[in-house]
Amino acid sequence: MSRVSISKSYAVLVGLETYVKVRRKGKDTLRKITRGKERLVALEEHQRRKEEELEQSESAKREREMVAEEENLREENTVSAGVMQAMRALGVGPREPREPREAEGGG
Repeated sequence: MSRVSISKSYAVLVGLETYVKVRRKGKDTLRKITRGKERLVALEEHQRRKEEELEQSESAKREREMVAEEENLREENTVSAGVMQAMRALGVGPREPREPREAEGGG
């Protein structure tokens, strides 16, 4: 290990990562302090903002669910279209299901 050296670029990357983490923690701390102050000074305003954030997150969740559902339907339709193309290429068409046969033989 005595021969191993750390390049300057690696040291710079580690420094940048540390810098970004410290800034993020600082911003989070500042945000918490600000929200605490708002809670004490303007309780009604704070509650209104909190409700708006909750509504936005719920509507975003619903929107993501709807988009995923539409995507699933689109995939199903694409698969169905692909199967239909293959059936046409083979000259086979969809058939109606047959009625199950009754037990054969005299009884």
